[in-house]
Amino acid sequence: MNVAFRLLLPLSWLYAAAVWLRNKCYDKGILAAHRVTVPVISVGNSTVGGTGKTPFVETIIEILLTKNKKIGIVSRGYKRTSTGTVVVSDGCALLANAEASGDEPMQIAMKFPGTVVIVDEERFRGATLAVEKFGAEVIVLDDGFQHRSLHRDLDIVMASPIRSWRDNQMLPAGYMREPVSSLTRADVVVSTVAGAGEKFVPASQPVIRVQRKVKEIRSLADGVPVPIGEFAGKQSLAFCGIGNPASFRNSLEELGVEVKEFLSFPDHYSYTAGDLAEIERRMRNNSLSYVFTTEKDAVRLRSIMESSRWLKEHCHYLTIELNITAGAELFNTRIDNLFRKAV
Repeated sequence: MNVAFRLLLPLSWLYAAAVWLRNKCYDKGILAAHRVTVPVISVGNSTVGGTGKTPFVETIIEILLTKNKKIGIVSRGYKRTSTGTVVVSDGCALLANAEASGDEPMQIAMKFPGTVVIVDEERFRGATLAVEKFGAEVIVLDDGFQHRSLHRDLDIVMASPIRSWRDNQMLPAGYMREPVSSLTRADVVVSTVAGAGEKFVPASQPVIRVQRKVKEIRSLADGVPVPIGEFAGKQSLAFCGIGNPASFRNSLEELGVEVKEFLSFPDHYSYTAGDLAEIERRMRNNSLSYVFTTEKDAVRLRSIMESSRWLKEHCHYLTIELNITAGAELFNTRIDNLFRKAV
């Protein structure tokens, strides 16, 4: 047991006690969960990042669009520069930039232009605005498992791959945001890898299995898709600022891309002109013509890429989708039932 872990472990115990007490207050009704007048679907994690939450939110959006529902997305907008309520999209136009909204809400707003996207640290306030002002017929709460002040009608948790005993400790010593016992309040658990995290899933919880795959590779310069096979065997530099950088590198290697240089930045990282200059220097030193990043990073990069026109012309980003491989009928029934109740 290393020194840093030993020092952090007592803080994890204190954090675990605080989480337990807060959850008990909600369970006993001491703290209230407020309702809006439309169904609320929450997607969240029991661990810190890297579980495929955003692609699954996009999967839910696509399902709801087939049912002709006007969707409101409500998120805290992690690492945004703004505070309070920010309307990212009113369902007609983008009304904020990535810095003010956060990368994930902006990514969703850009991909689904008819969707209302609001960021607000007070989720009930944001959801109320989406319903009352913009006519949302269903709210999708992004990263909502720990934010219990907004009542949810379908509570979904992404299962994390099984890690070591240390990693399965509570923050800050480990990666857990909630104890494993909290999964009992979820309606559905989503597993992105067969068996991943399911060791800890209560027997009563239905598990939806999904498979992660690269949907497209797009040019950062103009957003145009490029045939995926074009990059097989090509030497490249790849960089990202996401919760699970290894999954990004694996995706590239599965496509046959030879990753000669790989740079990992903190999750939701705000890139600087100096970072881009260093990436370009490494590319030129290694005679590389291809550079890859993630879709989430591309959202943050657009405002600064003009400082490196050459890099912008050579940069591509991957879009990821999650396909439901087991439990699709169950999941669709759960969503349909929300609207039967609402009638």
